[in-house]
Amino acid sequence: MTDKFQPDLPTGSSLERKEFSFEEGVAESVKRIKNLFENSSQNILVRIHGSDTDVGKSYLLFTLQTRLGEINISTQHTDLGISNPKRKVVIFNSSPYFEDATVAEVTFQKGRHNHLHIAIYRPDRKFLPDDIVSKRADIIIRNEGAKDKS
Repeated sequence: MTDKFQPDLPTGSSLERKEFSFEEGVAESVKRIKNLFENSSQNILVRIHGSDTDVGKSYLLFTLQTRLGEINISTQHTDLGISNPKRKVVIFNSSPYFEDATVAEVTFQKGRHNHLHIAIYRPDRKFLPDDIVSKRADIIIRNEGAKDKS
């Protein structure tokens, strides 16, 4: 098995993109990840994008790992790379902002990097109207329950 992207795998972008509440977004994310996982022999790469700090990225990551574990799909959270050869869902947690539009564009080239992009924000910390994340994410989650950590 290889961790290299294989272009015949369908990406999340082929599915309808819609904004969801937190619980609805988790359910939709799990459904799409499960579908990708069942239709592939490779690792599934998922990237979580946040509009800012304290919008619920870590909580979303933990919730996805828990729900996927409940249906026997192995996950790994990483910012560095894939660490073991067992097929799994690898979840990357992105910076809450992109310093450069070119970097952002490369991140969204689904054929090169990720199978599913999930964006999360809270109502008082929205993505900017022209933000590439809000335009290109497969799933957008509105997290009304997120609060400042400090």
